[in-house]
Amino acid sequence: MKLSLASAAVLAALFPIAAAASPSAGFDQSCANYYRQELDPKVPAGKAEAFCACLADEFEGAGLGTDALDFFGRTYSEDLTTFMHEYPKGEAWMEQSFQAEPICRGEMGATN
Repeated sequence: MKLSLASAAVLAALFPIAAAASPSAGFDQSCANYYRQELDPKVPAGKAEAFCACLADEFEGAGLGTDALDFFGRTYSEDLTTFMHEYPKGEAWMEQSFQAEPICRGEMGATN
């Protein structure tokens, strides 16, 4: 069965978490929850899942693995200073995040 674009849009609206399917469920959940709370005024709450899916794609494109996604998931729900020491690559991953965020904001039509 082939879905029309309208049907696909309805399904995406009804099941938005499907848009954010990275290899890290922790990242998907924490990221989407963070942005749904409008804690970043540059990302509309209604685009949280799409924004997080974009971030996951950017991280994957940069060669980052599940360990990095798990790290990013924790940054959305915990105090970074309490666990940064557990991740030797954490600072490099944060730099990658700083590069990915404006790209994804642009794709969402948000402001940088």
